Amino acid sequence: MATLKRDGGRRFQWTPASVSGPGRLFATSYHIKVAVLGTGGGGRLRDKRLWLSSGNWASSNQAPFDDQDHPLEGLTWSDVKSYDRDWHAVVVNEKLARVFRNHLEQDFKDCEELAGQEAAAPMPPDLIVPEDYFLEAPRTVKKYHAFEPKVITKRIRVQPVLTPDNYPDVVLPLIKGAITSVLFINQSFDIKDNEDDIPEHYRRLLDALLDRQKNISDVRIIFRSGFGKERDIFRRAVEFGFDKNRIRFFGTCHTKGIVVDNKRVLLGSQNWTGAGTKPNRDASLLIESAEAAQYFTDIFEFDWNNVATDRVPPDHGPTRRARAAARDEEAVIPAGFRVVPWGAWNGT
Repeated sequence: MATLKRDGGRRFQWTPASVSGPGRLFATSYHIKVAVLGTGGGGRLRDKRLWLSSGNWASSNQAPFDDQDHPLEGLTWSDVKSYDRDWHAVVVNEKLARVFRNHLEQDFKDCEELAGQEAAAPMPPDLIVPEDYFLEAPRTVKKYHAFEPKVITKRIRVQPVLTPDNYPDVVLPLIKGAITSVLFINQSFDIKDNEDDIPEHYRRLLDALLDRQKNISDVRIIFRSGFGKERDIFRRAVEFGFDKNRIRFFGTCHTKGIVVDNKRVLLGSQNWTGAGTKPNRDASLLIESAEAAQYFTDIFEFDWNNVATDRVPPDHGPTRRARAAARDEEAVIPAGFRVVPWGAWNGT
């Protein structure tokens, strides 16, 4: 932050998100991934574009490839297997961009006012994670299919979906209204051992997804994170009632998306946890477009058939679990492990 402030001068401002302290605004995380881009002159700013995503601005979320230096058609699974799968949208619409700018500006103002009340939060460590957690595809993926950006120029309906504001209000009827299919992909799929520990708003979402899986032809689930507890997540999902043959694990999935009836697609940053679907700050877009839905359906199908697996990482005991990396820059990384930023591992 000091470097950005030095380089940006008066053009750069920041304040800590209010996620600690007695009067905090958000439960545990300011998890939103949004940027509003505008043009202006003479003191008048005009918002033009909105970028919204599941992807953090981190090296694990932004693979170092572009069309010139590394043509997309030449990518292999080895090129991409260490980078997260994320879904993004760029919307050119002044009205929608201003809606999000207003939210971000208000968040900045409110968090700045509470900055003095924030509890001092320690810098989270990097983690040393066993390579076992990053499973390659159960099939041999020699040529990785990279999806070119889909450009839709006609006018379509887009609904902003925010937490803590309206996520359950929008997503619950979205899932309940599914007639033929729900394709669900999320980094998190949190189901507690004790169902009494599941918040009511989140329980309703889980119940709706389970109901659709039991009553329509195609409801499939891809998940990733369990902090080394993937087997427990899989077990709890099956005990909750989900079909084990329609759940798969994807070791570098960071997406938070839902495609319904190949007509509507939700994409954004909300993890499926009690906090992620209500009290944290997150944002998604519900896009009503068969073209957009088909684009993300194709990506989901590729991941389901080539990358996701019904095998989850084995538990090799405490010596093979993720653990904090030493602060010493010269600390040795054991064979069979890799260093992963805390935020990339836990989804924040």
